[in-house]
Amino acid sequence: PDAPARMTTLRIEPLCDALGARIEGIDLAAPLSDDDADAILGAFERHHLLVFPQQRLAPEQQVAFCRRFGTVQPEGPNGADWTFVSNRAERGILEETAISFHVDFLFLEHPVEAICLYAETLPAGGTRTRSASNARPLERMGAQERRALDGLVVRNVADFAHPQQDIVRYRAGPAPPGALAREAPLVRRHPRLPVDVLGCCHQQTECLVGLSDADSARLLAQLFDEELYAEHNVHEHHWREGDLVIWDNLAVQHGRPAARLADGERTLRRVTVSATSAVAALMEALGARATG
Repeated sequence: PDAPARMTTLRIEPLCDALGARIEGIDLAAPLSDDDADAILGAFERHHLLVFPQQRLAPEQQVAFCRRFGTVQPEGPNGADWTFVSNRAERGILEETAISFHVDFLFLEHPVEAICLYAETLPAGGTRTRSASNARPLERMGAQERRALDGLVVRNVADFAHPQQDIVRYRAGPAPPGALAREAPLVRRHPRLPVDVLGCCHQQTECLVGLSDADSARLLAQLFDEELYAEHNVHEHHWREGDLVIWDNLAVQHGRPAARLADGERTLRRVTVSATSAVAALMEALGARATG
């Protein structure tokens, strides 16, 4: 016999064909029922990005919610489970810089699994985050176009000596000496979901290994302009205070325009979910570079 229908008051509305769902009818500050938790996790597996509007969450409540998705990794000062993405220097990371599309820590063996942001303080004129699906382009491709990507290897890099370079395309030229780099398949199976995902992004991808510079640039431009960052594959979230957004960091990449402090404070509280600490792996890699 069919399993009994689960009882939930959640309203789940897809944001667009490529990714994302808006979930209403729930107060995340209250304990989740098992039915609601199952519905939310199921929506996360299907849509890869969830928006919960008009929440009122203390940091500990955000962390408790994120633990439904896996292990919360401490990223904050003194081992705190949360940190801040803020254009006010004393509050958090990234400050005012425009950030091009990226997957957090794509240049490491184990990138972050999920990222959750909660809007604490926003400019009067609002602020935006754009998200693109790494899975939908592969689902849309014809068989021949899809097979042409099999076997290709991508080189992703990060240059922490020149952090302003996070707004340019590394593929426009080689990364500076000393940048962290990792080569991996361009198309890979998601480790937790039954989907394939692209492993390239505007911010961190330098080249496709083994291709000429011209062929690498041409194919990446095609993937970026016609697939990954085409309007049909992108959702733009217009933040309001109290919004909570969580996304799968391997299935979704994100970026934002400049967040000038002159336009008002933009502070989002950040919690990350991952089986291993990407920050610890980054510090280890940077330390190895410094001593090597």
